[in-house]
Amino acid sequence: MTRRIPGWLGLIDASSEPSNPSDFAPFVTCAVEIDGESSDVDFLVDTGSDYTILMPTDADALLGSRFHQLDFAYSAGAVPIYGTGEESHRAVPLRIVLRFVDDSETQIDVAIPAMIVEPDTPAASDSGNWAMPSILGRDTIWPGDLEFRYSDGTVTLIRPDGG
Repeated sequence: MTRRIPGWLGLIDASSEPSNPSDFAPFVTCAVEIDGESSDVDFLVDTGSDYTILMPTDADALLGSRFHQLDFAYSAGAVPIYGTGEESHRAVPLRIVLRFVDDSETQIDVAIPAMIVEPDTPAASDSGNWAMPSILGRDTIWPGDLEFRYSDGTVTLIRPDGG
């Protein structure tokens, strides 16, 4: 049995008018839990990303002041991440639980070490990587599949039973 998690095709840049299919990307929503704190996050599904990545806006909402105390330069496991702004950024791993709900209203928990990205600026902003969506990478998609249809704007993350 497979578990089907519904999503949608959304605009990558919400401030522009769509002109072709490449303006749209697949998204899914799930609850993210870190150390007992939980918040719903809209993730851009990126099959080119090795990691699931929490961008600054979502990390700040979940971690609060702890986010601003992360040591992106020297924390164990810190790595450079590309494609999260105009330059590369450092990111640190943090254990999270992604809590999806499938189309039969069954909860699916996926525990992974997600990467928390260093913000462009210390304060929240409407630009830079503060404005970018968090990314659901291959570490979460696997061992499942991703299906999307431009004809009706649907996205489905397909997980095998038990995963």
